[in-house]
Amino acid sequence: MERPVLPEWSGDKLRYVGPLQTCWKLGYTFSHRRQPAEDYYSASISARVSLQDGETAPARFHFGSEREAAESVKAMAVELGADDVGVTLVDPYYVYEGEEVEHRYAVVMAFEMDYETIKDVPWETNWEWLRVYDQASRTAVALAERIRGMGYPARAHTLRGEQLAMIPHAYAAGLGELGKHGSLINRRLGSMFRLAVVTTDLPMAPDTPRDEGIDDFCSKCQMCTQFCPGEAIAPEKQDVRGVMKWVVETEKCAPYWASYEACGICLQVCPWNAGALGGVWKRMYMDAVHREKPADLVAKLQGGVQKAWSLIERPTAAG
Repeated sequence: MERPVLPEWSGDKLRYVGPLQTCWKLGYTFSHRRQPAEDYYSASISARVSLQDGETAPARFHFGSEREAAESVKAMAVELGADDVGVTLVDPYYVYEGEEVEHRYAVVMAFEMDYETIKDVPWETNWEWLRVYDQASRTAVALAERIRGMGYPARAHTLRGEQLAMIPHAYAAGLGELGKHGSLINRRLGSMFRLAVVTTDLPMAPDTPRDEGIDDFCSKCQMCTQFCPGEAIAPEKQDVRGVMKWVVETEKCAPYWASYEACGICLQVCPWNAGALGGVWKRMYMDAVHREKPADLVAKLQGGVQKAWSLIERPTAAG
C-alpha cells in the first residue's frame, strides 16, 4: 500500500497538522520512552486549555494611546515570564482552516530554551521542549486573563488549542526571521526559543518585521543542511501558497522526528546560538558542534531510524 496523500501541505488553505499526526500518516510511531518530567509538563499544558479563553470584565480601561497600550501589554508579558515580545495584527491568511479568530491584534511571546540541555539532542531532551511550552502556556493564559480583566476580549494560543500559525505572526511582530531549518531566529535568543500568542481586541500599535541580515546569512550558511541526518532541509527557498520561504521536507524529517522524539539537530548546530544572550552559549555551542563530524553523526542516527510500516495502519504493538 502506497503512502497516503498529504493534502495538509498542498492547496491554498492552511491546515493544522501536529507532529504526531504527521508521523502516523507517514507510517512512523514514536519509539521514545517518556520521562516523568515529560508527562508532568504535558499534563500541565493540557490542564490550562480550558483557561485559554474566558469572560471579559464589563468595565473597560482606557489607555492614553495605542502605543502606550502596546508597551504596557509587552511589559506585562515580560513580567509574567516572556523573554521577548512583539505586537502585530492578526493575519487571516495564517489562521488555520476551520478556526475563526475574531480578534484584530496578536501579542507574540518568545520563551528561551536551555542550550545546556538541547546541545545533546536528539537523546532524551524532549522534556526541555515541553518545559518551555509549559512556561509559554502559563504566561499566555495569565496575560489573556489580565487583558480580559481590563475589559477587552483575549484568548491564549499555546501548544494545545492554537488557532493560528505562530511563526508568521512572530516574524510580523519583529521577533526574528525564518531560518533555513524552518524555525525562527532571534538575534538575541538565537534559535533556542518557543512561541505563544495572545489575540485580543485591545487596540495597540503594531511592531514591524526586522531585517537584521539573518535571512541573507542563512542563504549562505550550510550548518543545518550538512548536519541534518535526513537531508530534509532544502537548499533553496520554495513557493508555499504564494510565499517564498525556506522549507523542511516533511517526509525526510519524519523518520528522525519519530525515532528520536523531535530530533532538533538543526537547531543545535545553528550558528546564531553561539552569540545568543551575549555569548553565554558560545563555548557549549562550539563543543557540541565539534564533538562529531556531520557524516559520523548522520551514520549513527540513520542506524537507529525505524522503518515505515509496510501498511499505513496503526500497528498492533503500538496500541
